[in-house]
Amino acid sequence: GQFHKCYKMSYSSFMALAEKARAVSAGGRTAIA
Repeated sequence: GQFHKCYKMSYSSFMALAEKARAVSAGGRTAIA
């Protein structure tokens, strides 16, 4: 229900942050592109 929707949103935003951090640690140039 509502909880699952909220959990899914926070999970996807967390994954986006992790992906961004991984790109930055990988070099940073890919994060800008």
